[in-house]
Amino acid sequence: MPELPEVETIRRQLAPHLEGRTIVDVEIFDPRWTRPWVPSEFEAKLRGALVQRLSRAGKYLVWELSGARYLLVHLRMTGALLFDPAVDPPHTRARFALDAGHHVAYVDPRRFGTGHLLEGEAARDAYLAARLGVEPFTTEFTAAYLRQLA
Repeated sequence: MPELPEVETIRRQLAPHLEGRTIVDVEIFDPRWTRPWVPSEFEAKLRGALVQRLSRAGKYLVWELSGARYLLVHLRMTGALLFDPAVDPPHTRARFALDAGHHVAYVDPRRFGTGHLLEGEAARDAYLAARLGVEPFTTEFTAAYLRQLA
């Protein structure tokens, strides 16, 4: 299972390839990945979106998209995002075609990973606040905060 440092490494590797790119097409091969969205609606909402920034919140990779949309990808146990794989790997659950002929494949043999599409900053913040604590690399993460949790 990718832990927070691995997720940050993945973010740093993918960000230069994704930021500033437009999603021209999306194919969802596993409808469980997009729950509660129906895959066709999920695909339609992402087509034409500009990836403005790739960030991280906890173990979520946050694709910040144009139109105040957010794609939150959690890799769970065996998920991976592959940039421009030569062929579609086995267990590809989603494929994102980008401008300039590039694409990203979401691969997950165990099918535990998730993709959540949220519309609006408030929805993103509420979703993450319900699932995550204080980010460990912020000034809010202090000894006093940890004592308060104990």
